[in-house]
Parts: sequence; C-alpha cells; structure tokens
Amino acid sequence: MRTIKGILATAAIVLACSAAAPAQIYVEVRPTIPVYTRPASPGPGYVWIEEDWNPYSDRYEWRGGYWAPARTGYYYRPGRWRHSARGYYWSPGGWRQHGHRHGNGRGHGHPRR
Repeated sequence: MRTIKGILATAAIVLACSAAAPAQIYVEVRPTIPVYTRPASPGPGYVWIEEDWNPYSDRYEWRGGYWAPARTGYYYRPGRWRHSARGYYWSPGGWRQHGHRHGNGRGHGHPRR
C-alpha cells in the first residue's frame, strides 16, 4: 500500500511541476529594445541586469533592466536571444558561480558593466 501511495505522490509532483513550466515561445523577428534611461544604482553591492524578456501568452514582454544585489562568489550571465529552426526564443540570464565550468565550454564570461 505504501508503494502505491508513493508512486501516486511522485506522479502528482511531476505533473504539477510540468504544468507550471511555461511552453517555449518562438517569434520570427526578435523584439526591439525600447529606449530607456538606466536608473541610478540603489547603492554599493548592486549589479545592473541588462534587458530581460518575459513570455506572455504568445509573445514576449520587455521587463527592462534592473538593479539586483550582487551575490558573493557569483556573476550574472545576461540573457540572450537564440535562434532555432522554429524561430527566435529568449534564453533568460542567471547567476553563475565564478570558476564553475559548464560542459559545453561556453558561458564563462563576466558581467557587463
């Protein structure tokens, strides 16, 4: 009986996680970045995060740049537009550990300032 309950609980978690994951949105033309003025830093220890795009319905909405608290031992790798046979899609940025090597040998840059 415990085994069946465990399997059902695991299946429910997997379904919930997969339902929460948004479907990838593809566009034929990358959206244009709106012209904006970068606000002043809120203080020392903040990193400017460049453009960001959020999927919304069947398109992307520009989130813009923003200041985020720096994370000790990490750098922020900016998001970027990628191209596939289906069109362009946004690959979000994220925090990466300094010195951490990725399997493909890419993504070792440092944040833009």
